[in-house]
Amino acid sequence: IRDRARGQQHRLDALAVGVARARRVPRVAEVAFLAVAAVILTGRAGDPQSVLWLLPLAALAVPRWRLVLVWGAVEAVLWYLTLWGRLPGGKGAPDWLLAVGGVVRVGVIVALVVVVLRSMLVRPDPVRRTPPPRDPVSDAHDGADPAWGVAR
Repeated sequence: IRDRARGQQHRLDALAVGVARARRVPRVAEVAFLAVAAVILTGRAGDPQSVLWLLPLAALAVPRWRLVLVWGAVEAVLWYLTLWGRLPGGKGAPDWLLAVGGVVRVGVIVALVVVVLRSMLVRPDPVRRTPPPRDPVSDAHDGADPAWGVAR
């Protein structure tokens, strides 16, 4: 139990460093996406259902949809390959194909994480371009303290 708690603490530390180095107050969806992606990428379970937690967060956190659509296609193909192995009378998908699909899945999720981190650390936020510059999920403005909602 202690090792498991230590691993979770390392994930939280990395997330806290990423949020603290951001040029602007990160949106709630971005932080939530990074937290769930860290759990999925470093967790023990590789359930296909676990990535469903990322879908609404990716819709809110990733400003451009092309990579999200690629991720959806990868997940659909991987789901089909997994289902193919369970069909009665079918030989099933070869193990190497499932392994390649799993590596591609991890690669696409890491690419999504990089896009969100780059959006937080480098680029201006495309969601907050229109006045007033606010997070659509929370009530905190860019000049406000996220914990209290009080202007600095």
